[in-house]
Amino acid sequence: MAKTKMEEVMTMYREEIERYIDAHTQEMLEDIKSICAIDSQRSAYKEGMPFGEGPARALGVAL
Repeated sequence: MAKTKMEEVMTMYREEIERYIDAHTQEMLEDIKSICAIDSQRSAYKEGMPFGEGPARALGVAL
């Protein structure tokens, strides 16, 4: 059975995404570990940090 154009495009992007993930898995894991290491429990409000320092630091690392 022939693939539709949409199926061809989806296959192409899936392969591209899988190649990217394979090439960057270790980097992504290190990023996740560094974010998870931050104590991001909600704490007292500080200006510019409505949920406290930890969540602000975690957000900064994530971005």
